[in-house]
This record gives sequence, C-alpha cells and structure tokens, in this order.
Amino acid sequence: MVEQLAPSKGGGSNPTSPLHLSPGLGFEVRPIENTDAKVIVETYHYSHTMPHGRNTSFGAYINDELYAVAVYGVGVNMVAEKYLARITGLPVVRSNLSELKRLARKGERGESRIS
Repeated sequence: MVEQLAPSKGGGSNPTSPLHLSPGLGFEVRPIENTDAKVIVETYHYSHTMPHGRNTSFGAYINDELYAVAVYGVGVNMVAEKYLARITGLPVVRSNLSELKRLARKGERGESRIS
C-alpha cells in the first residue's frame, strides 16, 4: 500500500509512486535494442508507431520480464536547443539534447497494479 504524505511546508507536494509493485518483485531499468522497444510501442502506445530517427531505448524489467519502455531521440522542434540554452544558461546543443518520444507499458489503459 502506498502512503500519501502530507504536503511539505511551502505549498509543494510529496509525490508517491504511480506504479504499485508487490513486495519482492525485482525491478530494473536497462538499455534495450530499439527492435525490442518497437514491439511494446506498436502494441501498447496509443500511436502504435515507433518514432523514426536515431533513438535510444530503455526497458523496465520486472522479474526479468520486459514491462515498459522509454524511447528517447532527437525531437521535431528544430530550435529546442537554442531555447533551452537561452533559458537555462547551459551549453545545450543538438548533440547533447534528447527528448522522450515514446513511453509505453504492457497492460490495458487504467491498469497499474503488478503482482
């Protein structure tokens, strides 16, 4: 059971995990091949399409079974790096900027309990 904490002083909130894992489940995130991510994305993501381009994918494994994927890559906004460099003061350039392009998990919409 996830316990909701009282809001912190200053008006912020203390978020709790949206993924409810049963005790004892092994959870691990690791890099995966885009072909493995594509299966999950095309099956469970609302777009049912894997993004094109140079992508980097990560898989969330529960007890060594691939449960969810995150696909990162160059986004479509051609001026994102200039904007981010300007507002952050950091040296953001196209070669060091990645965008989350897809996030998908196995299961039907609204299901989040894993046992």
